[in-house]
Amino acid sequence: SEHKEAPTPPSERSEPFPTVKKHVCEDCGSSYRRAYHLKRHWTVVHQKRRDHMCLVCEKTFTQSGHLNEHVRAKHIGVNLFQCARCDKRFGTSSKLTRRTL
Repeated sequence: SEHKEAPTPPSERSEPFPTVKKHVCEDCGSSYRRAYHLKRHWTVVHQKRRDHMCLVCEKTFTQSGHLNEHVRAKHIGVNLFQCARCDKRFGTSSKLTRRTL
């Protein structure tokens, strides 16, 4: 059997891996590692598109994840985010964060 060394933990490396952000927004200069992140940025920030609509109340969202969170919290009543200090639960992570500030 051949002995293989374990990889060096990130905290012990002499130089961290460089973060290459090669996808740059021509409008504002924001840069992203992946092309789809740039596309999402451009669609949401510069086109201000809100393509995801709630079928219950017709509120629109920029991302499907935000729509799903809205539906769970407002229409289904699922409160997934629990406060660490008490037993109160919240429908969105942002409401929990506001509560704990």
